[in-house]
Amino acid sequence: MNNKNLINAISGLLGFTIPILALVFTSPYIINHLGTESYGVINITSLLISYLLLLDCAYEVVLTPKIAANNALIGKLASDSLLVYITVGLVGLVFITLLGYPYAFYWVKMEDSHRLDLYLTMICTGFSFISLMLFSWNRAISNGLGNYVSSNFFYVVFNLGGILIGVWVVYGGYDFLGYTFARSLVWIAMIPIYILHLHKFVVKIKLKFSKDAFIDFRNNIKYGFWLRLSEQFLNRADQLLITVIFDIKVIAYFSACFIIYNANTLLVRKIIEFTLPKFAALVEQNNRQALKDDFEKYFELTTALVLLVFGTTIFVGNDLIVVWLGDDFASHANKIYFNMLVGGALSGISIILLSYFLIANNQYPQYSKYLTTRSFAYLILFVLLTLIFKLSIDTISSLFIINGIVDFMYMIFTVKSFTNIKFNILNLKFYLYTAILLGVAIPIYVYRTSLPLSYNFYNLMLMCAIYFSFYIFVSLLLNYPNRSTYLKLFKIKH
Repeated sequence: MNNKNLINAISGLLGFTIPILALVFTSPYIINHLGTESYGVINITSLLISYLLLLDCAYEVVLTPKIAANNALIGKLASDSLLVYITVGLVGLVFITLLGYPYAFYWVKMEDSHRLDLYLTMICTGFSFISLMLFSWNRAISNGLGNYVSSNFFYVVFNLGGILIGVWVVYGGYDFLGYTFARSLVWIAMIPIYILHLHKFVVKIKLKFSKDAFIDFRNNIKYGFWLRLSEQFLNRADQLLITVIFDIKVIAYFSACFIIYNANTLLVRKIIEFTLPKFAALVEQNNRQALKDDFEKYFELTTALVLLVFGTTIFVGNDLIVVWLGDDFASHANKIYFNMLVGGALSGISIILLSYFLIANNQYPQYSKYLTTRSFAYLILFVLLTLIFKLSIDTISSLFIINGIVDFMYMIFTVKSFTNIKFNILNLKFYLYTAILLGVAIPIYVYRTSLPLSYNFYNLMLMCAIYFSFYIFVSLLLNYPNRSTYLKLFKIKH
C-alpha cells in the first residue's frame, strides 16, 4: 500500500469514527438535559435527511467515475453538476416544508405543545439538506480526483461542528429546536466553503445551466432511485412508522440501538471494502476459479470481523447501554438492542461481502431488487404485527433476526449461482466457530440483563476483555481464520 492509499484509508477511517463517537458521547448529555422525547425528535431529523436522499437518486455514483475517467473535463463537469445539486437541495426543502406540516401536527404521536417546534425543526432539516447536497457535489469531484482526504475532512467538520455547537446551545438552556437550528446554521455556513474549496484549489467553478448534466441525472433515476429506496428509505422506514404508531419516546430507544447497529455494520464494511477492486480485477480477467477462492477466503475474514465486532457489543450489551444512557433507558431498550444486534450479525456475515462481490460482477441491480423486496416484506410484517396483532416494539424488533436468516439464505443461493461453490464455506468449522462465539455472547447478555448488578465503566471494559480473550482462544483453537489468510491479505511473507 503506497503512502497516498494509506493516507486515504486512514482519513476514511477517521471520517467514519469521529462523527459516530461524537454522537455516542453527546447522546447521554442530550437525554439528561432535554429528555427522551426530545432526543427522539433530534433523531427524527437524521431520519428525514436519509429519506430526502431519495431525491438525489445517487447521482454521486455516476458523477464520481465520470470525473475519474475525464480529468480534462473536470471544470465543465463540476460547474454543470453544481446546479443539479442545488436544484435537488431546493426541491428537498420544499418537499419537507409541505409534508412536514401534516406529519408534525396530525400524524406523529407527541405532546401537542411540541408540535410547532417539531415542524420548525423539520424546516431547519430542509435547509441542512441543501448543505448536504453541496457536500455530496464536493465529495463526488474530490473522490473522482482521488482526493479522499478533503472529502473526509469536510464530512468530519460539518458533522462534528454541528453536534458540538448543538450541545453548546443545549448547555445554554435551549431545547431540541435550538439544537437543530444551531446545527443547521453550521451546515449552511459550510456551503460557500465547499464551493470556494474547489474553485480556489481544484478548478474554476461557473454556475450555469447545462442540459447535459440534467440528462445524466434523468438517466440515472431508474437505477439510482431503487438504490436509494433500498439502502436509505426502506432500510429506515420502520423508524418513521414508529413515530406514528407508537409514542415518540420509542424512536429514542430504537435510534440509540440503531446507532450501535449501524456503527458495527459500517465498520465491518469499511474494513473489507478493499475486496471490491480485487473482485473487479478478477472479473475483468475472467478468472472464475480465483474469484471463487477469494470469496471463500474473504468470507472467513468477514465472518471473523462480524463475530468480533457484533459479538463484543452483544456480550457487553447491557453494561454498554446502562453506562452510556442510564438504567431507565436500558430497561426500555434492552430487548430492541439484543434483537437488532443478533440480526445485524447474521446480516453482516451474509451480505456485506456479497454486496461487493455482486458489484464487481455487474449484478448490483439484482442485489438492490433483493433488498427492496425484503424491505417491503419487512415493512408489511411490521405494520401487520403492530396494527392488527398489537404486539410491542420489543417483540416486533425480532424481525431483525428474521431478516438476518433471510439474508443468509439469499447469500447461499446467490454465491452458488455465480461461483458454483458447493457449500464448502458452510463446513463444520464455520458452524462451530459461529455457534461457540454467539452461543456464549447471547446467553451472557440475557443473563446479565436479568441481574440487579451495578454497571460501571470498569465492568464494561472487563467484559470487553473477557469476550476478546475468549474470541482469540476460540480462533486459535479452531485455526479460523487461519494465519495465512491474514498474512496474504496484507502481502506479508511468512
